[in-house]
This record gives sequence, C-alpha cells and structure tokens, in this order.
Amino acid sequence: MRTVIVGSTNPVKLTAVQTGFGAIFPQERFYFRGIDVLSSVSAQPQSDAETLQGARQRAANAQEQVPEADFWVGIEGGVDTLPGESDNLLTFAWVVVHSAGQAGCARTGAFVLPAGVAELVHSGLELGEADDQA
Repeated sequence: MRTVIVGSTNPVKLTAVQTGFGAIFPQERFYFRGIDVLSSVSAQPQSDAETLQGARQRAANAQEQVPEADFWVGIEGGVDTLPGESDNLLTFAWVVVHSAGQAGCARTGAFVLPAGVAELVHSGLELGEADDQA
C-alpha cells in the first residue's frame, strides 16, 4: 500500500485527492492522511500566482513533515479578478503533487462568483464563509 499525504485536513480536499488517485491508479491501494501545514499565503489567496504558491507550499511542507510517504499533495483555492472587471471574481484551485522524483501541477476550471459572494470576499471574508452567508 502506498501512502499519500495531503497538506490539509479539509474533508473536501481529502475526498478530492482520494477520488483523483482512485481514478488515475484504479489497481493500486492507498492510505490517505491529511495533515495541518502552512500554505504561507493569505487565508484567502487573491491571485492566480498566490494560489499556486499556496498549493506548492502545502505540498512541500507535507513532504517535509512526512518524508517517508510516496506522494504529497497541496491544494489551494483562490480568487482573482475577472480581467477588466474588478468587481467580478473568478474562483478556482491549484493542485500540486510531489512524488519521490517528480512534481506536477494543474489548475481547475474557473467560474465567476455571484455578485453577493464576490462582495463579501472583497470585504475580507474567506470564500467558504462568504458562501455560507450569501
């Protein structure tokens, strides 16, 4: 059995990693473990670059904390303004995966947040909190 360390204890992120690994490696068995690590970015990343940096940092910190694992995953969700429309926010996530000799990354699709949610995020709330309030 191979070990996958996820740089978060967020159940949504853990489920996403389990689903992804299961789809890519259907014949393999994995043990998944989420751990608390720092992303070294703001609680709600506000740009594509900051969001990618957060995912990279989570994967690197997970690898540093549990070096004997086979894979380390960092996922960071973020927002960025829609080009030319500063009131509109796009939301997306970056995923970074490290293994012993390789690293890869990918970004999810993005969508424009509803105006009420975007307004709450602009006021300083994290996206999850804004979703709950809107």
